[in-house]
Amino acid sequence: MIKLGELEPGTLFKKNGTYAIKSEYRNTKGTCESYIIGTGEMFWGGTGNPNALKVEPINFEGLIEQVEKIEILEKEKETFRRMITEDLKPVNVLLEKENQKLREEIQQYKSKYENTGSMFGRQAQRTLIDENKKLREALEEISKYDHDPYARRFALFAQRALEDNQ
Repeated sequence: MIKLGELEPGTLFKKNGTYAIKSEYRNTKGTCESYIIGTGEMFWGGTGNPNALKVEPINFEGLIEQVEKIEILEKEKETFRRMITEDLKPVNVLLEKENQKLREEIQQYKSKYENTGSMFGRQAQRTLIDENKKLREALEEISKYDHDPYARRFALFAQRALEDNQ
């Protein structure tokens, strides 16, 4: 906290939730003039002597840097959303087709070995392991595309999901 009279002209400050800026001008009594941001009204701070009023200076450059960071994060968020919803549609379609093929194969094994019970379990387990291995190999292949960071991120994400599901 610093006295308003000691602030440099052009400095933003805050007092009790009100944001204002100190101008370079003073009135005839020597009181510095400050204006409320948003309304343009003169800031008095509820006192007859604003020069002695303790205020919180605001680093304008730091504030602008934070706004710029937020803008960058918003752009990255939009890029990531587009990557997940649009760019990966072909990969998602491919994975769904592979899953459907796997379900159909399991159904074929089940109907083929329905009467042998335990044989179905071992055969289906081997099939699942083989299909899982093929999917892992495909994902490893996708992750090699260093020039496409989104494909690489997706492949790593999918590999982790596969590992979690085992």
